[in-house]
Amino acid sequence: MAHDMDRSCDSRKYTYFFPTYLLIPPRPGSDLFYSLRRQNGEPPTHQFWDFLANGGDSDQELVTRIEELQHKRAWRIGVAELNALRATVGRFEGTHNFHNFTVDKDFRDRSNQRHMKIIQVTDPVVHGETEWISVLLHGQSFMLHQVFGF
Repeated sequence: MAHDMDRSCDSRKYTYFFPTYLLIPPRPGSDLFYSLRRQNGEPPTHQFWDFLANGGDSDQELVTRIEELQHKRAWRIGVAELNALRATVGRFEGTHNFHNFTVDKDFRDRSNQRHMKIIQVTDPVVHGETEWISVLLHGQSFMLHQVFGF
């Protein structure tokens, strides 16, 4: 008789790796910037984008995508930003309704309740020219198609 290992576990762990530059707020003037402005008011700005300023003027010089990506790869997360990320993901530890992290579930469905045992953000590591961090999610269970968008 075959034993299905997938169904006999009492928890799961997933680790996601991503470049730290994904934590930089959207580029001023980008579609995402204007979308956030419509939804939430003025989106946060970040000193990272100061390299776009033309001599301190409010105009922005045109920068190629390659130059922008090179600038992103050279960016490093600060201690305050890393601590803010850790505090944010820490709010997801414990039992919560994860309705917004899946598809085709009604908010009131009790199966939306999931327990995250640990969510851990590592210290950054530089590989090549890019700084990376990993996020470990250790949960009692995860919902079908559950995704996290910290």
